[in-house]
This record gives sequence, structure tokens and C-alpha cells, in this order.
Amino acid sequence: MPYTTVVAGTTITASWGNANVRDQVVTPFASASARTSAVTVPVEGMVSFLNDVNSLDVYNGAQWVSVYPSSLNVNTIETTTSTTYTDLSTSGPAVSLATGTSAIVTLSTGARHSSTDVAYMGVAVSGASTVAANDNQAAECVGVSTDTVSLTFKLTGLTAGTNTFTCKYRTPSGTATYQNRNITVWGLP
Repeated sequence: MPYTTVVAGTTITASWGNANVRDQVVTPFASASARTSAVTVPVEGMVSFLNDVNSLDVYNGAQWVSVYPSSLNVNTIETTTSTTYTDLSTSGPAVSLATGTSAIVTLSTGARHSSTDVAYMGVAVSGASTVAANDNQAAECVGVSTDTVSLTFKLTGLTAGTNTFTCKYRTPSGTATYQNRNITVWGLP
């Protein structure tokens, strides 16, 4: 929709206001249900902000998708000896948000290994999508020194809807130790 330049003598009608003001601004709502009540027929490209969950959402023509990053940090020091992706004693961190068919994911942790092997921190997705954690999309630390490692990647092939992104951990052998674990996810329309 083209933007209108208002000049002297422009007639402002309800339809003009809806097309040029309502549909082209960020409108705050108390919650998703308040937005649904107020905006019964959203227009592709509309932007809203949900006060209750601090979420910036865009309507992609089919659903509202959060484009505001969701982030969570766990500071406890924990270990695993699992050779397959698993939770630690304090599971996660995990975040849930509405996404389209892809998301940008950033994982970071302080990690070390009991020998010269690898400590992996990956992500599994549940909810509208089911994606298993894997080494190709995992932050990894090699060796006995605690290093801060991070990885940012685009995760594609998701099913649009509410998805939960949960950190998972593994090591091929020995003991892997993790601290200051963080996940940040940006939903993409």
C-alpha cells in the first residue's frame, strides 16, 4: 500500500484513516486476545506490540508472528556424560514464541570437557514443529579450559505457530560442564 502525503485540502475519511494510520503504525494491545477482539480482519504487514509478553508481532497474511527476540539465561554449573542430546538437571533454557517457517537462534555457554573431547549445546524444537537437536546446529567447546562459545544460525523448515526452543546437551565421551547457558530466538514471518 503506498504512503499518502497529506497536503492542504486533503479530505480525511474513515477508510483513509484505516488505510494510512491504523494499518501503518505499531499498535499496542494488552494481550493477544485484546488484539484479536480489536483487529478482526488483520492486514498483511500490520505490526502490533503485546504489553503482557513484550512481543513485537507482524501479521504475515496468515497469522501473527513474533519478531521480538525471546531470550532466557540459566547460570547454574551443571554436567552431563550423555552421548545423546539430553537435558541437564536444570533443563533448558527454553523459550516459546510464535514463528513463521523459520527463526534465528543464538546459543551461548561457558563450557569445558574433562579431556580433549567436545561439549555440545544444541537446540530441540517442540510445539507446532518437532526438530531434534543435532551437532550441525550446536555450539561446541573442545578441551579442558572453560571457554565461552556461541553460535547463531537460521533454523528453517518449521511449522508456523507457537514453537518452544529448548537447549540440549551431549558429549561423545567423558564429562562436559556448562555454565551461563543462554538462548535467544527471533521468529521470522
